[in-house]
Amino acid sequence: MVGEKGGVKRKRPAASRVSRSKKRYWRKGADVGEIEEAAVQIQHEKDSGGQIAERADDDLFSIDRAPTAKEEKKFTKKQQAALKKISALATRNANEVSLPMFPKKPSKPLKKLPRPTVEVKKAMKTSVKKNFDLWETDLESKLVQSVPDAAKDGAAYYLQQTKKVQSKVPKTLRLKSSLLKAVEVPEAGASYNPELESYVSYVQEIAKDEMKTIAEEARSERRSKLASGESMVTSKDKWKEVMAGLEDDESNEVKMEAEDVNGESFLSGPVQVNPKTRRQRRKQKEQKEREQKRLSKKANESNVFRSKKILKKIAEEEAAHKDKLKMIGDKKALDDMTKRKKLGKGRFEEEETPFLLTEEITGSLRQLKPQGNLLADRMKSLQKRNILPIAGDRNQHRLKQKLRFKVKENRSHKEVKQGTVLR
Repeated sequence: MVGEKGGVKRKRPAASRVSRSKKRYWRKGADVGEIEEAAVQIQHEKDSGGQIAERADDDLFSIDRAPTAKEEKKFTKKQQAALKKISALATRNANEVSLPMFPKKPSKPLKKLPRPTVEVKKAMKTSVKKNFDLWETDLESKLVQSVPDAAKDGAAYYLQQTKKVQSKVPKTLRLKSSLLKAVEVPEAGASYNPELESYVSYVQEIAKDEMKTIAEEARSERRSKLASGESMVTSKDKWKEVMAGLEDDESNEVKMEAEDVNGESFLSGPVQVNPKTRRQRRKQKEQKEREQKRLSKKANESNVFRSKKILKKIAEEEAAHKDKLKMIGDKKALDDMTKRKKLGKGRFEEEETPFLLTEEITGSLRQLKPQGNLLADRMKSLQKRNILPIAGDRNQHRLKQKLRFKVKENRSHKEVKQGTVLR
């Protein structure tokens, strides 16, 4: 190997054969010269102020804060041109003769305003502010209308950026969802002190509605009720119906064979049909085509003379069709604005009409028995006018919250109980 001083170090054969982790390597593998050099270096550092590893950074290094040379600031071509102009102006102004400056006149002190009197204060307090109607006032700016056509785009852009243009309102915002009244006025018979005739007619209408519901319930009960002599079908009855006739198939076949042998057969022999030849079929086809051509030609000739009548009939049909479409559209629009739509999964149910019995009518509001619910009435009104949807059953399509654990017993891990035979 080549050493630090250019010489060649001799290999130590004893050290090469000894592992470095063994104690014997200390004697045979250690280089005494390197150790001595390290000891001399440490002693030299101690003599010169301490070991370098233990000394602070401030003792070893010094920070050079002053620049070695002044760096010239570099300017771009535009900056250089601007500097030239500034220097030229400075030299020109220096050559010009400055005019003499006259002393300014001293400014007069401002006079203090007089304090307002009591009457003025009262007048200021009693001044009424003008009411601002948000709905009647037109908030749209008139700037775009007063600007000529060439500058309208710029004016519109300016108003848009300065937030002075009212945002576009959707067409369906002011569209009424229903023509029904938000608050329906009750009839005269629902009053706490009604007249006799209005009260009787009001109660009779409620009684008719109640009779209809009772009749519908009775009709549904009659439909679901079994007739006399009928009974519910059980699984045994279904099985008998399925198996009916299968057991007696063999006996029925034997009886039919015996009847055929004993009785006379009423079946006649096969009817012979003489098929048409190819020539006959071709002639029949040609004759049919000639007849169709003759009829179509005759119909076209007759239509030529009936053209005015046909055109008049077509115009009448088109007019009738347009009237029908218009009537259907009007009816659909009226139904959309007056009938209940399918909003939500629930079903709309009319609120029960409140009424008072004859003994409950007192003629005084203090002794009046409260009827109905104001919150329920408002909810029904919103649902009826297609504003609020009707919620359906929550658990209709509800997923299972937890999975069901299934216990399965494998044959290889079967539970050993009393009486189990081990094999």
